[in-house]
Amino acid sequence: MDPAWTAPAVAKIYDLSACPLPTPEDRLLFLLVYLKQNTIQTLHGCLFGMRQSKVNQWIHVFLPVLCNTLRPLGDVPAAAASKNGI
Repeated sequence: MDPAWTAPAVAKIYDLSACPLPTPEDRLLFLLVYLKQNTIQTLHGCLFGMRQSKVNQWIHVFLPVLCNTLRPLGDVPAAAASKNGI
């Protein structure tokens, strides 16, 4: 797993210990399911046990990390690119 998922810069802005997704793998699954299924955030929150506002918050934290990790490989998902304005 790429260390960017637990990067100090992200941890300084957001307390990852407060994240309901305890592991980097959980965070990646959360984001990939959101991008693949294109669910509304309320439904996504039900799937992952959090409120819509928290879903929105964590998507905005993890999506740039995913894009920055995959960009050097040329593998940024089209859905992530369009949602992140890349």
